[in-house]
Amino acid sequence: MNWDKNTYFFHLRSTRRRLKNQIKPLQWQDGQLTENKDQMESMTTSFYKQLYTSVGVQDMEQVLETIPRKVTDDMNSTLNAPYSGQEVKTALFQMFPTKALGPDGFPSHFYQRHWEVCGQEVTKAVLRIVRGEESPECINDTFLVLIPKVMNPTLLSVSSNKLV
Repeated sequence: MNWDKNTYFFHLRSTRRRLKNQIKPLQWQDGQLTENKDQMESMTTSFYKQLYTSVGVQDMEQVLETIPRKVTDDMNSTLNAPYSGQEVKTALFQMFPTKALGPDGFPSHFYQRHWEVCGQEVTKAVLRIVRGEESPECINDTFLVLIPKVMNPTLLSVSSNKLV
């Protein structure tokens, strides 16, 4: 069949690109290189935790005093109102169905399509978290995908506001 001829070409192209984009060794702060996947995972997790961890703000009240008030009392009461089950459903159905898988391996499309089966449980879980009754840690996992910006990267760093 003629349409099968392109399959080999695209498979080969995909394989070469994946090999080219692999990050094989990473360099520790002391200069040593490692190719151990567990160590590389640990190094990457540590790097991004440190990068995105806030050291806190001193005198927050003083900072807030300089910001002009734009929210009226009515707006504030609406913003502080408890979340409803309908808001949870609306938010879920506004998500792009196949954008990214969650840590459970399911895209939002799964929950949208099977809302009648799992909607009540999902809503309860979300509402418990936003009310502070349960820790969001169980659903707050993130997948990091490193995309090399230079040939043969070995160092995790931030340079000129770009990750290299």
